[in-house]
Amino acid sequence: MKKTTRKIMDQFPYMEQMINEFGQSNELTSLSDTEKTFLKLAQFFERPEEKTFDLQDMYGNLDNDWLELALKLIVEFFREDTSLIDTSSFMFMRQGEDYLNEQQFVQYLVKQGLKRHQAATFTKNAKVPAADLQMNGIPYWKKETVLRYCDQELLRVNL
Repeated sequence: MKKTTRKIMDQFPYMEQMINEFGQSNELTSLSDTEKTFLKLAQFFERPEEKTFDLQDMYGNLDNDWLELALKLIVEFFREDTSLIDTSSFMFMRQGEDYLNEQQFVQYLVKQGLKRHQAATFTKNAKVPAADLQMNGIPYWKKETVLRYCDQELLRVNL
């Protein structure tokens, strides 16, 4: 049994016998939509070459913690139970999130009172803290990191 299937069975231990019998047992009519969805997911995990899993089942039958659990199990299945994802550094970053690129870092320092040439010199001469995140070779800093650094620099230059 795959690790992800085991985690489903930890939540629904009475369904373990049903993994290989979906559609063949009268017991299935007594399952809730949530239970049926997780049973189908477990069947897919065990035999992905033969069984399919429809995300619409998750959309229509799960919410809150159950939906989050199913999503986490799907990611875990592809990461750990298959060799389809070796390592992942994939990340979504939307504009306006809590990270600033170098240009935004400099602009923030200037808005706080540092002269543009001072701020640009700090970033060029690596006097700023190490980036919190690198994506495609581009450094990004958390807003908290920028705020902390700015406060230190303003004290240092007596502004």
